[in-house]
Amino acid sequence: MPYYYQTDTQIYVHAGLDEEAEEYWMHGTSDDYFVSKYPATFGRFYKDIIAGHISTSSLAKDKDFHGVFWDGNSHYFLDGETTKSGVIPVLKYNTTTSRYSSFTKKIDANGNLIWEEYFIK
Repeated sequence: MPYYYQTDTQIYVHAGLDEEAEEYWMHGTSDDYFVSKYPATFGRFYKDIIAGHISTSSLAKDKDFHGVFWDGNSHYFLDGETTKSGVIPVLKYNTTTSRYSSFTKKIDANGNLIWEEYFIK
């Protein structure tokens, strides 16, 4: 299996990549970095980086947060603590609007479980 998948505007990776290598990241990133990079990197990159591997509660500095964490620039992190949250995080990208969204569990007025979509960008 490849260590990453990329589109024209995004790089999907398990943990991260060597951003100091800039557009040569695919050659400058070691296999170990792709699967176990720590700590997380924030800031502007020329493509969006979508990664997991890390607890988003640590990034948000909120022990109860297990959603998708966006750094406000180019990094989106899917929560890696699924055993704690009981949820497999999903990041949805709309290719028409270039917007990201995810979902949160809610209980409606009738006591039914629903998944409510929220926009990230």
